[in-house]
Amino acid sequence: MSSDYPRENIRNIVLVAPHGAGKTSLAEGLLYLNGSLDKLGKVDNGSTYLDAEAEEKSRQMTINTQVGYYDHKGYNVNIIDTPGFPNFLYQAELAVDVTDTAILIVSGVADSKEQIDRFWEIISSRNVSSLIFMNKLDKERADFETSLSQLKETLKINPVVLSVPIGLEKDFKGVVDLLSMKAYMLDGTKTNIQDIPEEVVELSNTYREKLIDSIAENDDELLERYLNGEEISDEELQNTLRKAVVSRDAIPLVVGSAIELTGLDYLTQIINNILPSPLDRKNIEAKKGEEAQDIKPLVDGPVVASVFKTISDPYAGKISIMRIFSGSVNSDATLLNSADESKIKIGQISKILGKKLNHVDKAECGDIVAINKIKDLHTTQTLTSDSVPMAVTLTNPPHAVLSYAIEPKSRGDEDKLMPSLSKIAEEDPTLDYHRDEQTNDFLLSGTGQMHVEIVVERLKNVYGVTVDLKTPKIPYKETIKKSSKAEGKYIKQTGGRGQYGDAWIQIDPLTNGQDFEFVDKIVGGVIPKNFIPSVEKGVKDAMKKGVYAGYPVVGVRVTVFDGKYHPVDSSDVAFQIAGSMGFKKAMEEAKPTLLEPIMKMKIFTPEEVMGDVIGDINSRRGKVSGMDTAAGGSEINANVPMAEILTYAPELRSITSGRGNFTVEFSHYEEVPAQISQKIVEAQKSAESAEE
Repeated sequence: MSSDYPRENIRNIVLVAPHGAGKTSLAEGLLYLNGSLDKLGKVDNGSTYLDAEAEEKSRQMTINTQVGYYDHKGYNVNIIDTPGFPNFLYQAELAVDVTDTAILIVSGVADSKEQIDRFWEIISSRNVSSLIFMNKLDKERADFETSLSQLKETLKINPVVLSVPIGLEKDFKGVVDLLSMKAYMLDGTKTNIQDIPEEVVELSNTYREKLIDSIAENDDELLERYLNGEEISDEELQNTLRKAVVSRDAIPLVVGSAIELTGLDYLTQIINNILPSPLDRKNIEAKKGEEAQDIKPLVDGPVVASVFKTISDPYAGKISIMRIFSGSVNSDATLLNSADESKIKIGQISKILGKKLNHVDKAECGDIVAINKIKDLHTTQTLTSDSVPMAVTLTNPPHAVLSYAIEPKSRGDEDKLMPSLSKIAEEDPTLDYHRDEQTNDFLLSGTGQMHVEIVVERLKNVYGVTVDLKTPKIPYKETIKKSSKAEGKYIKQTGGRGQYGDAWIQIDPLTNGQDFEFVDKIVGGVIPKNFIPSVEKGVKDAMKKGVYAGYPVVGVRVTVFDGKYHPVDSSDVAFQIAGSMGFKKAMEEAKPTLLEPIMKMKIFTPEEVMGDVIGDINSRRGKVSGMDTAAGGSEINANVPMAEILTYAPELRSITSGRGNFTVEFSHYEEVPAQISQKIVEAQKSAESAEE
């Protein structure tokens, strides 16, 4: 297994691209050609090995990060296949955090609409090498040179082209290796290496010259020899290129068709010969106590391993997938969880091939492995053998941007809902769920509509829990705009001891940001001290449901300044009722108004549609507070009412053709405009009448 391989012969690669680019097809093609899979599945008929969940098969898309591996000519290669749909990008970010090379898959079809810039940003902002695989050269309108030109323009990069296609569209039958100047021709699943066909000799020579130019620029001595007309050997070119790829000074590009397997044998050679090993990766920064420390990739160093994926399997239990950055882990080791310094007893260690776990006795620096049934270990946490735990910082999960209220179909569904969601959330740190204290809605929040819908499907498919999705209620609040006074007088005479409480209340708007303030200005004992808390309690009860529309009241100072009591009939309950009555009467005369939650948004948009995005924000009663330049576009800062962005995620995706994204968090409350407020009040009263 991988621990038997020299560390310099380990390769860790992650496939990154938009949905539909061919990541899963490429992963399975490599696994199949190199003997890890017995048969080749296809995404479009749901027969792939890696996309095994029902939700993935029905949608023909990767939803969860999948891991596989193969062995080839003394090399052990770990492949991570990641989701490409915008709702699930966090999984791709985590995978890039822990690998050594990210392969960006781009389309070789002319004028492709695939939005690759967001994915390139994920790769280029992290400390990893990169390679570009130009896919789909077997498809209609495939055009290598046009696609290459568009790629350079879109990403503002100049990749080092290592292979060119032999034929295009239905005539695509192989690739030319520009390092060896040999053709890799596909015959079924077998690749034959032969001389370059006459029809692509000129194209190959042109790109061979460009290749030598690009590689020589990374080595001054080589460049001087090249300019002096000296012959540069293929071995020198390869070694210089590898150094440049490891140092992130060069981005190699190879071509092929993942679904037809064309060019994949050549890609396998490039993975072995050009891409970095775990020992080549730059030191990992970790926090040791309060100090940052560089972790060197050493087998005999302290154990430092990061969990980047958690699987909650109904049968196998909890599985934690981790990358070992340093050290060696045996199946009986005891490590520390850096999050809380708790001791973790390692049991079974496995290599991962989709859902299949192949047990190993130990794992070493550079390995990607699974460990089983460790309850208190979570995604992004670090395991270490050091007495002072070291924590590697992985990307934090994004805030949820869309919420739905969910209602269990039956009592049985209700009983199973919380434990089932808990298991799903173990796998998915971007999922949030909680009971809203004001609206009493049970909210399921995620990174987009598809994310929430898939969680609901998984609840049903895996855990047998059926729920309905509903638009969540907005947690409006009420306040007042002027001061007023009122008497709350409660008298009840029933023939024995009666009830008596009389309290005069003044209410004033609070301008200091507080929700509530209670002031006792009773003098002369007109209300005994022991009944003042009763008045306050009654006021607070009344504030739970305001007189304007039945929403909680905030921003009010309440002063009790006069009243009366009866030595026999006055009681705690009587003064609670008096306080409640007085508050309600006073509020009716204090110009009550409605407040709505305002959300702080950061919206990333491509430059060319920024005006459309701003116009859309304005149409939602939003206020743009600023704009910043961001990689590939602009970041718009805005405050927008919550009621206007309940379905914003799919709408932004439509405006930006899938290239926009946003974060959202609560900011503050603001008064609702009068015309909108009236509609909300009418709708609320209508809903209350329907319930009665």
